[in-house]
Amino acid sequence: MRIPLLLALAVMSSGGVIAPSDGDFRMTVMDVFTITDQGVVVTGIVEGGPVRLTDVVCLRPAEGETRELTVTAIQMSRRTLEVADPGAAVGLLFTGIERAEIRKGDTLTGSCG
Repeated sequence: MRIPLLLALAVMSSGGVIAPSDGDFRMTVMDVFTITDQGVVVTGIVEGGPVRLTDVVCLRPAEGETRELTVTAIQMSRRTLEVADPGAAVGLLFTGIERAEIRKGDTLTGSCG
């Protein structure tokens, strides 16, 4: 799978690792942007985890209803990953959602249940 340059650039500057946290996947959205013909990229630091390629995660917006999304790519510091552990600053790529549906401060979790 080819990962776009913009996805790599999105996580380059925040490629450090923070102290890990246990539990289910959780990430607060730090930034959101669209890559034409690829999808929507959400950046942030994995606060609980891990998150894996093809995982179905739950978008929990500050306003509106929760929504399930499938992780189609993960990148950290120009590297494509299969899994991101707690503390990793990553960019997650999603398809089937518009950029306007995700905002800074929204939360991604491991399940909608």
